[in-house]
Amino acid sequence: MYICNNNAILHNMIKYYHRSIESLLIKALGDFPVVVITGARQTGKSTMLRNILPGFRYITLDDPIQRQIIKEDPRSLLSNQDKPLIIDEIQYAPEILSYIKIAVDTNRERKGHFVLTGSQHFNMMAGITESLAGRAAILTLPAFSVTEHPKDNLQDPETCFGTILTGFYPEPLIHGIDISLFYGSYLLTYLERDVRQISEISNINLFQTFITLIAARSGSVVNINEIAKECGVAFNTAKKWLAILQASGIVYLLKPWFRNIPKRVIKSPKLYLTDTGLMSYILKYQNADTLQTGPLSGSFYETFLLNEFLKFKYNYNAGFDIYFYRDSNGNETDIILESGGRFFLFEIKATQTLRLEHTRNLSRQLSLFPGSTGYLLGFYEEEFKLNDNLIVTNWTNMFRILRDNINPDLNSAIL
Repeated sequence: MYICNNNAILHNMIKYYHRSIESLLIKALGDFPVVVITGARQTGKSTMLRNILPGFRYITLDDPIQRQIIKEDPRSLLSNQDKPLIIDEIQYAPEILSYIKIAVDTNRERKGHFVLTGSQHFNMMAGITESLAGRAAILTLPAFSVTEHPKDNLQDPETCFGTILTGFYPEPLIHGIDISLFYGSYLLTYLERDVRQISEISNINLFQTFITLIAARSGSVVNINEIAKECGVAFNTAKKWLAILQASGIVYLLKPWFRNIPKRVIKSPKLYLTDTGLMSYILKYQNADTLQTGPLSGSFYETFLLNEFLKFKYNYNAGFDIYFYRDSNGNETDIILESGGRFFLFEIKATQTLRLEHTRNLSRQLSLFPGSTGYLLGFYEEEFKLNDNLIVTNWTNMFRILRDNINPDLNSAIL
C-alpha cells in the first residue's frame, strides 16, 4: 500500500506537457460519437487522455482483469450512460466494437461518448472499418515533436544530433529515463507481446535481425528481395514482417511521386523508422558525436526531418500529401509536399556549409513541378534565396514554411 501511495504522489508531481493534437481531438469529440486514437506504443496516448479528459471513465485492456470483465459482459459497461468512456488498448478485445456500434446507434445525436486507443492496427482497424464506419474519427498520435518540447539551440548540429540520439518518446525525452534501459525494454515488450499477437513468429531472434536490417536502411528505397536474402528468410516472410512493423507504427513507408512525369521513375516506397532514438539503439550508437560523424548521419537526419513533417500532418490534420521522387538516373527529391495543386520540394543536407552541388539536383527537379518552390534544409546560419523559387534555410524554419503555405490559419504561437 505504501508503494502504491508513493507512486500516486509521484504521478501527480510529474509535469504534463500538452500535445499539439489536443485541439484536433476536442474538435473530433464535438463532431463524432467515437474518437479512435492510434499510434505506436509509448507515444503518450493514455497520459494525454487522462490529463485532458478527467471527467471520462477510464478502463485499460492492458489489465487482464478488466479485459476479462469487458469481454464477458460488454453490455453492462457500455450501457452506463452517465459518463463518457475511454477504452485503452482496444486491440486486445476488438470483438466489443460491435457492442459499441449498438450503443452509438441508440443515440446518434450524442457526440464524444467513446474514446478508443490502440497501439497496432490489424484487427482493431478492420473492426472499426466494419463496425464504426461513419461513426468514428481516427487520429494518430505520434511521438513528441520538437515543437511540443522545444530544446535550445537545435539549429546547432551537435545539439540536434544529441536530441536525435535520445529520440522522441516521452519517457527518455521528457522524463530522462536512461535510453538504453528504455529502448531495450521497449523492444522486448514489442517483440514478446505485440508481435506475437499480430502474427505467429516462430523465430524471434531472426525477427530481431530483420529489424536491425530495416533500421540500417531507414531513408532508403524498399528492396524486399535484398533484405530477405541478407536475413535468410523467404521473400513473403520478409514482406509480412515489414507489414507488421508498419502496422504497429515502428516503420513508415513513404510513397513515391510518379504521376505526370515523362521519365522512368522508381515506384517502390522508401522506408523510415518512426523514431530516431529507437533507430540509434538498434544500430548500437552510444553517443551523439559518433552518430553525427558516422556513415549514417545523413540517414538519421533525414529520418528525423521526415518524421517532423509527419507529426505536423498528424497533429494539425494538415492539408498536404507527402511523397519522394527518384528516377532511374538517380535524380532524387527527398520530400515532396502536394497541397491544393501546389508543390513544395525539400532537399535535406546535414551540413552547415552550402556547396553548389547541393542545389543542382533540386534545381533540376523543380522543372518537373511547374510553379513549385524548393527548399534546401540544413544547419545553415542564414536564410537566403538562390533564385525566385529556391531557398536555402535552417531546418527549424520548416514549421514556419508549413504554417504559412499549408495551414496559414494556425496560430503562430503554437509553433
